[in-house]
Amino acid sequence: MAPTQYVQKPYKVWAEQYLEGMPLPDAVTRDGLCVCTTYPPFADGRPHVHGGSKCWEVHSGDWICQALWTPHEWFVIPDAEFQDRF
Repeated sequence: MAPTQYVQKPYKVWAEQYLEGMPLPDAVTRDGLCVCTTYPPFADGRPHVHGGSKCWEVHSGDWICQALWTPHEWFVIPDAEFQDRF
């Protein structure tokens, strides 16, 4: 059978922007964003996201995203990349 080219349908994500000084986003906090001090790289309480196999550091303006088709697989992207992709 010969290979066939396929085009990916639009990529859908759930996303909330994190802005320093504002309350942590509610929807994300329930599942991924936290300020726990038990994970060594973030022992100082910096906000971070536990995203499956990686822990993402979050900076003000970053977007905390979850792919619609892979629930609980969180990732973090900077605002410029979010604006470019979505």
